[in-house]
Amino acid sequence: MSIMSMFSPDEDKSYNSKDGRKAAEEWVKLYKEKVNLNYRICNPERAMLKRLILEFGLTDTLKVIDYYINNYESISYIKGHPSINAMVGFRRRLFPEVLTAGKEEYNFKLKEGGNEDGDKICW
Repeated sequence: MSIMSMFSPDEDKSYNSKDGRKAAEEWVKLYKEKVNLNYRICNPERAMLKRLILEFGLTDTLKVIDYYINNYESISYIKGHPSINAMVGFRRRLFPEVLTAGKEEYNFKLKEGGNEDGDKICW
């Protein structure tokens, strides 16, 4: 069972630019409220949000953004102020932790691909 089928199975995992804009606006709003600093999202971070939305869907991505920003001080494996880079870097631990809270254990497998040389590439 893949992680995509575990969370919000009825949600369409397609992407449109309004989804990315909504996720970026939610990040900036919550960051300003909780950390009391302005956060400017640049294009590489928008691309990271897009990839998260494609992989997990908009609803689940927004849930994780909300949890991460509001609880960043209590997350033991991520230090410092919240950032999109850190959220993406710890997505294999953060997303299942948030989305399976109170549920039974999850079975999480990396999405793997490869290049011409046969090297494994994981997003």
